[in-house]
Amino acid sequence: MTTKDVIAAYFDAFNAGDLDGAAAVFAPNAVVHTSSAPDPLTVEGFKQFGRVFLSAFPGGTATIEDMIVEGNKVVSRITY
Repeated sequence: MTTKDVIAAYFDAFNAGDLDGAAAVFAPNAVVHTSSAPDPLTVEGFKQFGRVFLSAFPGGTATIEDMIVEGNKVVSRITY
């Protein structure tokens, strides 16, 4: 599985409301950075944030517009 495949799987799971599936791509000690949260999140913090986000925007879909992969770093520009 390529890095791009992992990111696509993350967004597929997130769009389906499967936060455990989305979080499965993270290492257990991951630090999650998202422009939607003021501070970095733990994996559990990500799931809590995701529940709030998905309940605030039911039926929304994240669409990957651009993705840059360099080594093990990925940046995605999405629309929601």
